[in-house]
Amino acid sequence: MTPDEVAEELLARAEEEAEGYDPNAPMLPFHKDALSIRERWVLGGNRSGKTFAGAQEAAWWATGRHPYVQVPHPNHGLIASLDFNTSRAITESLMNRLIPERMVKRKVRQNNNTIQINLFDGSTIDFKACEQGWEKFQGGGYDWAWIDEEPPDERIYSEIKMRVRAGRTLNIWGTMTPLNGYDWHYHRVFRRQGKHLKVYAASMMDNKHLLVEELERIRSEIPEREYQSRVFGLYADFTGLPWFSREALQYYESVARDPIEGRIRMDGDKPRFERDLGGELKMWQPPSLDGSYVIGADVASERGPNKSVAAVWDRDRHEKVAMWYGNVAPVRFGQILDELGKFYNLALLIPEANNHGISVVDELRRLGYPVIYRTRTFGREEEVDSDRLGWLTNVASRPLMLNSLANVIHKRSVKLWCRISLDQYRTFIVDADGKPAAKQGCDDDTVMADAIALQGFRVIASSADESGEKIKHRRRVYDPLTGRLLSVG
Repeated sequence: MTPDEVAEELLARAEEEAEGYDPNAPMLPFHKDALSIRERWVLGGNRSGKTFAGAQEAAWWATGRHPYVQVPHPNHGLIASLDFNTSRAITESLMNRLIPERMVKRKVRQNNNTIQINLFDGSTIDFKACEQGWEKFQGGGYDWAWIDEEPPDERIYSEIKMRVRAGRTLNIWGTMTPLNGYDWHYHRVFRRQGKHLKVYAASMMDNKHLLVEELERIRSEIPEREYQSRVFGLYADFTGLPWFSREALQYYESVARDPIEGRIRMDGDKPRFERDLGGELKMWQPPSLDGSYVIGADVASERGPNKSVAAVWDRDRHEKVAMWYGNVAPVRFGQILDELGKFYNLALLIPEANNHGISVVDELRRLGYPVIYRTRTFGREEEVDSDRLGWLTNVASRPLMLNSLANVIHKRSVKLWCRISLDQYRTFIVDADGKPAAKQGCDDDTVMADAIALQGFRVIASSADESGEKIKHRRRVYDPLTGRLLSVG
């Protein structure tokens, strides 16, 4: 915000405060859920009252004067701002106004910045800034934390969530205008709402203290590309040319549906699907008796933000029927692919053969899985099978696979129900170098797995025996619920 915008915002808040705090409609449930929901976020447009609500919540906790719930008191809290300029102008200023001076024992300052407020009742408030880096958020525990605006580094959010005091519960709330689009916050916070995590929406029009003529003036001055976010507090795209058709993604979003979650269990050599809420395997369609399937696999390490993904596609119906999605050691992922491939009628497996994928391919070879894709050499004249198993992603194959996927999505010639995939498709863009890639802070695991699987539509489900002769394998079909062998084709 510019200095003039900061001054205008503070003036508006001062006028609201002078009238006494009267929460805008979306803020009332936000305050009342203070103890029942451990993590609360207000996504609001500019001048929606979100920041004042966050500050009021912090003041209530610090002073033990929450009007809706009984908070633990005294307590230790954290206020995180984007930078110390914002901290001085917004969060610190609001705390000074909302906490009576008579309750303040002392203020600790460092480099002209307030870094802590101590109250006579024993409560403390720490002030930190994202510009310090995520390492500065390591340290002791807190009872509550208020995050004002979205941290640019997801690791800051991760560190704050870990700062729980022994024997206590950490209560987190955030207030922000989503100006970074569909980035980490959308995937890690908004899409994961549940029993202990809730997002509240607040638009500029919810501010009952804002005059109609002032509202119209502000709305008329907002750039069109930021209108959805600054007025309604909605996520929107701001950077990069989208790789996938936005119209097609909207269509797929309208038909997306929830999968059955579970895992594959092996009863001897018989695969059986076992329902398990929260299981890594998401299934939209079980294997059919005569179905022909291909599984594209993007391999990640056991630890880290990236996931290993196995995308299961029906090659006849052009439909994504299942997806395994999680973190696991590469060798174990090879075993999962073996089980999943057998469950889906000895599907053609196409594991990525780069980096960690080498361990996956080696494990599949050890297990003797019979139908594994052989790397094809892409030349000017023809494509030639090699002796290397798996899909090798390189400068020649990567554009081919991503262009093919973008084309079928644009034409809507495949059936896709998976919301996880659609989230990643939405943040897959043409970067500053003109290359298709995930937007900074976003994932592309399912994009790559789907793109790899799509290449299997062009290949006969076959492999080579020890003599090098190409053979087509007989397909064993099992009942997906009982594991009973039904037929051999």
